[in-house]
Amino acid sequence: MTHTLVAAGLSDRGQRREKNEDSYLLESEEGILIVADGLGGRPAGEVASRLACETAHGFLSGEGSSFELGPRMARAVTLANEKVWGRGQEDPDFAGMGTTLTLLVFDLEGMRVGIGHVGDSRAYRWRNERLERVTTDHTLVQELVDAGAIAPEEADGHPLGYLLNRAIGTESHVEAQVLIEAVEAGDLFLLCTDGLLAALAEADIAEVLVSHLGPTSGSVASELRSEGLAAAAAEFVRLANERGAPDNVTVGLIEARPQA
Repeated sequence: MTHTLVAAGLSDRGQRREKNEDSYLLESEEGILIVADGLGGRPAGEVASRLACETAHGFLSGEGSSFELGPRMARAVTLANEKVWGRGQEDPDFAGMGTTLTLLVFDLEGMRVGIGHVGDSRAYRWRNERLERVTTDHTLVQELVDAGAIAPEEADGHPLGYLLNRAIGTESHVEAQVLIEAVEAGDLFLLCTDGLLAALAEADIAEVLVSHLGPTSGSVASELRSEGLAAAAAEFVRLANERGAPDNVTVGLIEARPQA
């Protein structure tokens, strides 16, 4: 059975930020989705996030297309880090800038997806009406959870939740989380910046997906499915803004659909 990819994405300034320092890049034909969140409290967050997205995409869609999936993810993150770090070293106006970066590439032939990740933007998988977080936050709070110092349910809304221990462009080298996941027909992946999670709980995300997409399996035409994804992305932004959206909100959705 052959498959096709349908996708949608949206980014919004939110209710409290003066500008949008998030960036995202979506190429459904190439099976590439990237989100990045410029670090608040540092200069030129929007420059850092844009550079990271553009650099990673340039590699993934060019030279990197011949790489094995795992090394491809790792190299894309490394190049993005080098680009942002280098720009900060060259230009005093950009010194200290940084960004999160979460990127995903579909391999439809092998029914796999590769994910590269640094920071606290997230990747989720929606399968059989169940939302599963795929990436791990690179934060002090996550370290506390891993060490057993706090319970997982204490992490959301924790006052130190904004403290990252890993980001793109803040050091000359960064280690990415790289994942290779098997894909089943109908799998939907959602990438988002932490601004979405500042306004919506994971249960809210699942509710939006159920209401706008229905079953992940079934013979829904790709055009209609694409409309459903776009409607879900718009609903995420609408709900976040309705609830005060304290940060920029970015969400990208990409799904493998079986073709008749």
